[in-house]
Amino acid sequence: MDLEAHILSIVSRSRGGLTAESVAIAYAKDMEGEIRSILDKLARDGLVNKNRGADQATYHKLVATRRVETR
Repeated sequence: MDLEAHILSIVSRSRGGLTAESVAIAYAKDMEGEIRSILDKLARDGLVNKNRGADQATYHKLVATRRVETR
């Protein structure tokens, strides 16, 4: 689904008016599964590290960080 169609789908699901921010949040929620699979692939390829967050706000969530090359 292209971005325009996806946005139209989000707006049509709403019962009221939506701000650009709320549409962006809904889009991110819709894309979460795809984003997780991409992060899994990047971690398998060694391009990112996947860890639990270090602080209380992120401990139970996936935190991806760019892998730094050490030579």
